[in-house]
Amino acid sequence: MVKHAAQVPEAPVLIGFQRRFDAGYNRARAAYRAGEFGPVHTLHATTLDAAPPSAAYVPTSGGLFRDCSSHDFDAIAWLTGRQAVSIYTVGSNMGEPFFGDLGDVDSGSSLVTYDDGMVALVSASRNSGAGHDVRLEIFGIDGGMFVGLDDRAPLVTAEETLSWAQGEPYLVYHERFEGAYVAELAHFLDVLEGAPSKACTPAEALEALYIAEAANRSLASGAPVLISDLKN
Repeated sequence: MVKHAAQVPEAPVLIGFQRRFDAGYNRARAAYRAGEFGPVHTLHATTLDAAPPSAAYVPTSGGLFRDCSSHDFDAIAWLTGRQAVSIYTVGSNMGEPFFGDLGDVDSGSSLVTYDDGMVALVSASRNSGAGHDVRLEIFGIDGGMFVGLDDRAPLVTAEETLSWAQGEPYLVYHERFEGAYVAELAHFLDVLEGAPSKACTPAEALEALYIAEAANRSLASGAPVLISDLKN
């Protein structure tokens, strides 16, 4: 029997899901694993690009959910240890017409249900004119936490007062995740010298891809999709 490539353990393979190396995501993971939030009922995850890519990029991108939301699908699984059960996805084109012309959407949201009953709303867009916006919000019975709500988060308050200083918003992903990329590269070099890998494995990346593919199928059908249907 031929082994699936994601199941071959002989060679070290590191998948570049950089949220696993971001300091904020790691603090949130540690707090979740320590039970600080109690049972978590809701997550909100966003990956919002400040400006759309070129039309030439879209056919090679895999689509919005594989290109953008897959990072959040992996981050949620890595942070919580939970497995996605089903997904319902909607999407639209509110900006450049070439996304629709090329069979993609420029904005979309997925409602993902996990094996413990937790629900995650995962949103992605190519049109966040306020700035590059990647955040995770965790809501539990005993508490909650934000990831990515720093002084460069591209949010404008509707309230009269704001308790933190706001700087120039992030414009591109490598600004938002500069520290994570540095840590990820350092870890890659450590693995080359024999250290055990703590990066995303091929099997874990495949799980994120299953969810992204299910998102595409749900968008096309207008109905929820069971993740298990893609594995049978």
